[in-house]
Amino acid sequence: MRRKHVSDRLTEVRSTADWDRPEAAYGQIVHIAEDPETCHLPVDVGGRLAEALSEISPNYRGREALMVEHAQVLFAQVDGHETFDDTLFESLYVDERFSRFHDGRSARRLPTPFETVVETCRRLRDARAVRDALSGLPMSGILAGSASYGQFYNVRGWHSTQDASDLDMVVVVDNADVLAEVADRLRGVAGIDRNSVDNLRQRTNPFCRLYDDDQTAFSHKLVMWNHTPDLMMPLTRRQTSYLLSVHFLTRPVLDFVLVSASAKLTRDATGAKRTVRDYRDTTTGRKDHQRTFAGRGHPMGLETEDAAAGHLRHSRIYFIDDRDAYCPGLLQNILLPRPEILWDDLQVRDELAKFRSKVMSRLRYERHQRPHELLQLSLSHPRRDYFAPHIVREIDTDSSSG
Repeated sequence: MRRKHVSDRLTEVRSTADWDRPEAAYGQIVHIAEDPETCHLPVDVGGRLAEALSEISPNYRGREALMVEHAQVLFAQVDGHETFDDTLFESLYVDERFSRFHDGRSARRLPTPFETVVETCRRLRDARAVRDALSGLPMSGILAGSASYGQFYNVRGWHSTQDASDLDMVVVVDNADVLAEVADRLRGVAGIDRNSVDNLRQRTNPFCRLYDDDQTAFSHKLVMWNHTPDLMMPLTRRQTSYLLSVHFLTRPVLDFVLVSASAKLTRDATGAKRTVRDYRDTTTGRKDHQRTFAGRGHPMGLETEDAAAGHLRHSRIYFIDDRDAYCPGLLQNILLPRPEILWDDLQVRDELAKFRSKVMSRLRYERHQRPHELLQLSLSHPRRDYFAPHIVREIDTDSSSG
């Protein structure tokens, strides 16, 4: 990018979206970061910027690269820069003013404000490209993970000390026979690694022959932007790759995960636990860490066995502990509490709404049983600490009235 004048773009920026709140929030967060006595960034300040950016992002749907450029213009304006170019892009992306701050829960560095704008926009663009590639096939697609609950807040790029945030998606298919065509169509998605798509294609056959039993999900990680330059990034930034992590669920598996056969989530109606298999291309050393609505953890090891062209991992869909407290599992947490449906040819929206209603009923029951405990839907999610603050408020406000 050749050097451009900030003043030349401000009229365009302000006529495209109302940037007043993001501009003010960014100015506030920078002022705090520049104070040498500041040891941490208040969560609510970063959350304010994330919420403000989320509010204007619909103005850039399908034009995510333009949102990145407009954010650069406004951030440059706040920081007092007369011009902007690729050098300033990189400076804002790695912004040393934020280098001493961590998330407070681990040694992970916080993404800089501009970094999380760039990385959120890249994932929203690529999720839409997946949707477009699969258009016309009988399926529904759901945006999950940090690209949903941490937009403009906790979505990060690659750094030498940590990997980039995955783009997590759930794709519900009518039946497993369509998976081979899914793989073929994904080959046309910009930035996708052909080798990882070929591996996905090869795994569809053993899944259909050996593991498709209405109680097994099919998961695969695809590499994005490892060989192809991403034009949203300066050419000087060599490492731009991240993983597209897709969970494929057939309709019967979705019904199994959502406990569709039961109107209630109780021991008497459904039993104390339910387990699902996940046919994966990779293994993981993580535990299956489920939490109650009170936030109490129940970590358990994940039983994993070798399988043809992959691995079979057994994890709990849900678990009701000895205090009669409900713990949503991995797949339920992916589909709770605010799934962002990208397309819905199979009309799963109603099924997700019914499931949420059952979870709210379960939450009300437990609040009646333990009236002196703070029970919130958000506390049952193991990644709750990485949610943007306004998402936590939204979830728990809804669950208080649900």
